[in-house]
Amino acid sequence: MFKITIQFLFLSFLLSNESLNMNLISNLTFDEELSDITGFSQDGREIAVVGLETSTVLVDVTNPFLPYEIARISGGTSSWRDIKYWNRHLYIGTEAILDNGIQIISVDNIDNPMLVNVINDFGTSHNLWIDSDGFLYVLGVLQDCDIWIYTLQNPESPEQVGCWQGEYIHDIDVINDKVYAAAINSSTIYILDITEKNNIEILANWTYPGEAHDCSITSDERFLITADEMLSGHLKIWNIEDYDNIELIGEYAANLNHSVHNVYVKNNLVFSSYYADGTRVIDITNPSEPVEVAFYDTSNIEGLYVGNWGVYPFLPSNYIISSDIESGLFILDLNGIVINHSEINAQSYLDEFYQVEFDLIELNSDVSDAKVYFRNFAIDNQWINLNLNSNNNNSYYVNIPKQNNGSIIQYYIEVTDQNGLKYYFNQYDSDNPMFFIVGQLPTIVSENFEDYTSSSNWNLSANSNALNGNWERGIPNGTQLNNFPVQPYEDYTENGYYCFITGNLITDDPYLDDVESGSTILISPSYNFVEYDNLIFSFAYWFSNSLGVNPQEDFFSVDISNDLGENWINLKNTDVPTNNWEETKIVISDQINMTDEIIFRFTVSDHNDSSLVEAAIDDLEILAFGYPCDFGDVNFDNNIDIIDIVFILGYIQSNFLFNLFQQQNADFNQDNIVNVLDIVTIVEFILAE
Repeated sequence: MFKITIQFLFLSFLLSNESLNMNLISNLTFDEELSDITGFSQDGREIAVVGLETSTVLVDVTNPFLPYEIARISGGTSSWRDIKYWNRHLYIGTEAILDNGIQIISVDNIDNPMLVNVINDFGTSHNLWIDSDGFLYVLGVLQDCDIWIYTLQNPESPEQVGCWQGEYIHDIDVINDKVYAAAINSSTIYILDITEKNNIEILANWTYPGEAHDCSITSDERFLITADEMLSGHLKIWNIEDYDNIELIGEYAANLNHSVHNVYVKNNLVFSSYYADGTRVIDITNPSEPVEVAFYDTSNIEGLYVGNWGVYPFLPSNYIISSDIESGLFILDLNGIVINHSEINAQSYLDEFYQVEFDLIELNSDVSDAKVYFRNFAIDNQWINLNLNSNNNNSYYVNIPKQNNGSIIQYYIEVTDQNGLKYYFNQYDSDNPMFFIVGQLPTIVSENFEDYTSSSNWNLSANSNALNGNWERGIPNGTQLNNFPVQPYEDYTENGYYCFITGNLITDDPYLDDVESGSTILISPSYNFVEYDNLIFSFAYWFSNSLGVNPQEDFFSVDISNDLGENWINLKNTDVPTNNWEETKIVISDQINMTDEIIFRFTVSDHNDSSLVEAAIDDLEILAFGYPCDFGDVNFDNNIDIIDIVFILGYIQSNFLFNLFQQQNADFNQDNIVNVLDIVTIVEFILAE
């Protein structure tokens, strides 16, 4: 199994353009649309080279805040131009019908670039590559060779030394005498041995569903990253260590309505020009779980093949240069610290400690300090700073010490960089910490919608005004778009069937019964929580709003009322899709006073024509906390002794009344029944002590 990572745009990052850990330094616009980009460093200067419709432009980016155009090299008219640099020369290919071939430009004098030759062995070409040994590869030529290979020993007069004929190759990566080639028409990847340029051998090849447009290999040649140029085209990560068992191990998609374009690997980062979603940076330290760590959306235009065409991340200054078709040249600064962490789930009260693990990714920033704070909620308000341990470079863990059964443990991770800037995992801090449950908590309410009678107390609000896709109880009839799930195919309950779902028409068309042109509102029955001071609301939900037109512009919200709906307090409001089932837990006693008129409201809205919105909920629970939950200790004196046995015996004989917490502690053998077997087990426990 591999993990598909789907990243979506978070509106909280929206300034003039959406971004994360990537800042705009400057933007230079042109009077023509742009195509691909490259860069080079020479004579103490850094230069960006960008393809335009009728020329190639050199831009001095040595001072990234004040870039300026140096010169333009005219060429045939085409929307496509590809450029590579080698040994003080530029090589420019194009699909122009006239004035094509490969232009060779001397940039020995950067301020006065000169056309010195043209390779005229063919006309149009689509892509170029130059490897570290000084060989030029020409791709997308519609005659004779699918890969033309030239030596650049004489950079102004290249000599052809190789030719491979197999099928149309769109783009390649080359390392250690091997070509990794993407054949877009058949969506096939080839690994070619080019040790002998005039006798190329196929080492491996495989075909997969998609349109293999580009590829990039990691420096150790263990993993290949491919990019599909198509609707929903995205990154795929392949383990190629064994050519006889090449395996897809990870995927990353920025937006399933858009397409990726080109990819480059630098250290453990993949830099991708992602058309309408701009420049994206993905960490592949763990290639089976790619993580988006930075992005800058260069385009405000919606479309499939608009926006960011190319990206070049290899300038010595570490500035990123990107070409946007409509918006020009972007100079970007990658910086920040990314915290990788999987939130802790419920833990056993028998465990001696609870380990918090996290990795740090430094994006041109240095970690000066990292801390983990925790506290036992409802018992101690004091945050405790734990000693940090290191597994290896930038991989850390701490051990939260053993806590009593029924504890609520809050924690957060704080990292400081060399400039004193602080970073928090998912914005969780002391005011908004993560938490997990130790052991078991008494369950006040449990609803998995399997029982028709209890489910019938849930109602569609009269304020619902969606034309289609209203909440209903049912067995989900899943839908998908472009092989990505829109509505779930099953509920969340283990061995269950039913959940509440927005629209449940049996159809293969996800648009036929999604939430349409309004809101659908589900109202719970009322609950009496007067006797409880501390409560957690837990539920599983599914939300999809990213796969149609106008993605991620509609919301899923959860509210609570303590006066039967006269007033509401919001518990959750999100435009971030899950496209799978996710659990969430919220401490509601922090949000509102508990009464005997508590109700919940689930709202899903669609206010954009042609958008695709679906949701579902399941497995709702109300959990109580705040008392010690040590099995056997029913009088809460932190001891298990004969007095507890007397209390339990009195409860069994109906002489004593137990509250919910005492009932849980009395069930010493945890069989959900308080009886004489619990007394026997406690006696055995006391004697063993």
